[in-house]
Amino acid sequence: MAAGHFEQALALIDALALNDPARRWRILESLGWWHTTLANTPRAVEYFERAIALPAAESWASAPHDRVRLRRGAAVALITVGDTGSAEMHLRLALSEVNEKADAPEIAHLLYSAAQLHWHKGEYQEAFEAAQKSLQIAERLNIPEAIARAFEMLALACHSLGEWQQGLDFEEKRTMIAGPGLDVTDAFDVHL
Repeated sequence: MAAGHFEQALALIDALALNDPARRWRILESLGWWHTTLANTPRAVEYFERAIALPAAESWASAPHDRVRLRRGAAVALITVGDTGSAEMHLRLALSEVNEKADAPEIAHLLYSAAQLHWHKGEYQEAFEAAQKSLQIAERLNIPEAIARAFEMLALACHSLGEWQQGLDFEEKRTMIAGPGLDVTDAFDVHL
């Protein structure tokens, strides 16, 4: 199993007392994603948090967009298991690292995750507003996947707000971009 190989690599770095934070970051991030795939949320979040906590070194420091990606990964994993409080903390910290008004792909993805969190908490108007912001950035940057996901979230929020026709319109727009199939990794795991 790949996660086991990454665990061995991390143990080897520790055993050899190698001071290579860039390599440690890559291994910790990989372990976070593998444990997310394996639905081992506590371990996934642990590895993401360990990577984020790595101190800067003379020749390396984690970039804000990398920390945002890992915080978002932790948040999505936590939303999936219903730990909305911890997910909200990670999203809040991620938002504090970015300029929400900037046009950057990670902000579009981050706002989509914020919309997911609001929807999961029954805050449907807030979910709609976060999805709208995500869509605006994704459209300006022309990121089809992010546009489709924003439409998906807008459709879910509208349905939950009782705006069925508007929700169907958003779903039709999502389908025109992404096709008729749902992305089960996000739509099914988190929304349902």
